[in-house]
Amino acid sequence: MSDTEVLMTEILAELERARAKFPGDNVTMLALMEEVGELAKATFEEPAASVRKEAVQVAVMAMRVVLDGDATLTAWRTSKNLDALARSSARPADQPKDAEEQICLRLDEQRWKDRT
Repeated sequence: MSDTEVLMTEILAELERARAKFPGDNVTMLALMEEVGELAKATFEEPAASVRKEAVQVAVMAMRVVLDGDATLTAWRTSKNLDALARSSARPADQPKDAEEQICLRLDEQRWKDRT
């Protein structure tokens, strides 16, 4: 596996773990900001393995903002005539159903490009 594939596998595993441990769509934006702070701190104070772990958690929380939304911001966004953070459950049939499938499709495309 390429470095990118290894990283994407780590991100997907962490996404699954995070969703199981903290299900729902509350305070995902706040959690993302917390993780960004932990990444910044790790960058200046910890070994590369810790930085990578925090970077993976930032990626996961950014994905959750997009995929799950943040219910704590819904009323405010509505008051500003903004749409929901999470994508609509209605999507064209030819679109992948979830983040994992989208990432797998991109990895397959990359593998194909690497072979040609």
